[in-house]
Amino acid sequence: LAYSGLIQAVRSTKTSNGFIPNFSAGGAKSQDRTEPPLGARVLQEIYKKYKDIWIVELLWDDLADCIDWFFRERILPPEGR
Repeated sequence: LAYSGLIQAVRSTKTSNGFIPNFSAGGAKSQDRTEPPLGARVLQEIYKKYKDIWIVELLWDDLADCIDWFFRERILPPEGR
């Protein structure tokens, strides 16, 4: 059940911009709203418990895209730059 939920949250909602939105239902999803990128942490905990490498291989690139998007779009540069 944990695998299924994580796969659905990542693979079926990821946008073309590379992030996992905080809203997705009935084919609609937000294109600019997200939460902190915790999917990678969830993946890490699932792997630590069950040791199934296939789940990491399946979701790694999608979650890396999401983290990249988060740092590119949501982290402000240092003040004065």
